[in-house]
Amino acid sequence: MVVVIHHSAGLDPWYTRLEQGQPGMPSIQVIDAIARTLRLDDESHRHLRRLAGLPVPEDDQTTGEVDPQFTRLLLAIEPAPACLLDLHFDFAAWNQPFDRLWDPGSLPARRCNLMWLYFAEGTATAGVVGREERGRHLLAQFHEVAAEHPGDPRFAEIIGELTEHSEQFRTWWPKNRIEQALTTQIALRRAHLGVIRLDVTELKVAAHPSLTLCVQVPHRAADHEKLRELLGPS
Repeated sequence: MVVVIHHSAGLDPWYTRLEQGQPGMPSIQVIDAIARTLRLDDESHRHLRRLAGLPVPEDDQTTGEVDPQFTRLLLAIEPAPACLLDLHFDFAAWNQPFDRLWDPGSLPARRCNLMWLYFAEGTATAGVVGREERGRHLLAQFHEVAAEHPGDPRFAEIIGELTEHSEQFRTWWPKNRIEQALTTQIALRRAHLGVIRLDVTELKVAAHPSLTLCVQVPHRAADHEKLRELLGPS
């Protein structure tokens, strides 16, 4: 595919610098403003970002119903809890073990989101061991993705509402910590079972770049037995 960007008066000097990879490139905000001014289509906008060495906007913003292949994948992963998250950390789908463990469906439709699950009061995340530190890691990951999409209305909505409703989110957000997603471990404490440790792996879906598959695998055989007991009959 050939991407054609029409130069405008005053833009040629910096565009030449972009093509030549010279230092001192414009920021994301400047690049996006220029793209709007020139009325670039999505592919030309992404090309401009690439020239500047900046994160490329997602060209796949999956919304609405999830492809049946992902539903089958989530089913095949059972009994390990698993879910699909979209670009904004909204829950796109989850399997029954994940539902039984974390109950994302208890959240209102516009708040069916990992950040809401973690920062809203009265959710299943209350039993997470080291919940505060885990929350800081999640917020840092969310911060990084949001920073790559300035002006995105859904990010603005989530950040604005959580700032209003969660004191913890309101306190931590301005600290501007940024962190990439990592394979990690979480532990949750449940009555009569003690601590269950789960290894969390996050995988990007190549065919749908805006989706992330999150799988929580019991760390040891003992954790698998505890999880099975917690989930009960299917």
